[in-house]
Amino acid sequence: MVLHIVPRIAEFELPVPLADLVSFYALSDAVSVDRRRPYTWSNTVSTLDGVTNFLEGQPNVSEVALAHVPGLEAAAKVDYRLLNLGWATADAVLITGQIMRDEPHAMCHIHFEDIRNYRMDVLKKTSPHPLQIIITASCDIDFSAQIFNRSDLEIMIMTTNAGKLKAERLIEEAELKDRSSGGRSKIKVVAFETTRDASCPRIDMRAALERLKMEFNVEHLDVSAGGSVIRQLVDAELMDELRATIAGQIAGPFATSGAARPHMFPHETGRARSYTSANSPLIAWKGIRTAGEHHVFYRGVYQYRHHVTS
Repeated sequence: MVLHIVPRIAEFELPVPLADLVSFYALSDAVSVDRRRPYTWSNTVSTLDGVTNFLEGQPNVSEVALAHVPGLEAAAKVDYRLLNLGWATADAVLITGQIMRDEPHAMCHIHFEDIRNYRMDVLKKTSPHPLQIIITASCDIDFSAQIFNRSDLEIMIMTTNAGKLKAERLIEEAELKDRSSGGRSKIKVVAFETTRDASCPRIDMRAALERLKMEFNVEHLDVSAGGSVIRQLVDAELMDELRATIAGQIAGPFATSGAARPHMFPHETGRARSYTSANSPLIAWKGIRTAGEHHVFYRGVYQYRHHVTS
């Protein structure tokens, strides 16, 4: 895959013009190594030690981005605008049922008018926001959540055959309870192929991504899911690009409650693959930007060496 960003290393001037953000996140020469699936990236903000959420009170990643620190708001806003720009260039955004349970107000709609205009007027997308794909095998989701009450959003529930039946029932119940809304999102529930483990069926991500491109015309996919899903995609060689904001702070592994904090690349026993120095995936840094003294923005492409077979 070819990806050229010029200049490779630079500093953002605050406030950052939209043109500079677009130049950093350009997709003109970004092509997936596997043309059967969408070009896929993740965009994560973390502390220097890899923590993506402090888990103190309500989930709030803006604290990781240092948006709450006096004097750092402008630099932290660059992270949020880049996140929105990633959504604007994507045909679809992937989040998880777990995110919906942890963050009831979660959705990947574009907040900034200039970025929405760029999506519609320059990229010529047909909708102001990307397709919101929620991947969930269990479909344990509150279908009265805010994301399902936006007439400007189109949502796909990516699930199993059993999950599809459950989701359709829960959606019908939610619509019956909220007939006065008038602003329900467009929701489609799609059952995807699962892995062969009958005791715990999981969606086959390779087959799912290929189907997204072939059947639903998803050419560019932004994975705004948690580290577990990102790690699964990396282990399966299904992620093309890494986009990361590193905020200059150290969090430590545990919240004050004792709960383990989530990480950019979590270590899940039995699920995350380990590598040797001979087959570890490499990341080639194609673009690096700084904003102020506390934020570094990376854009890199994966170079896989462990060769997963289909």
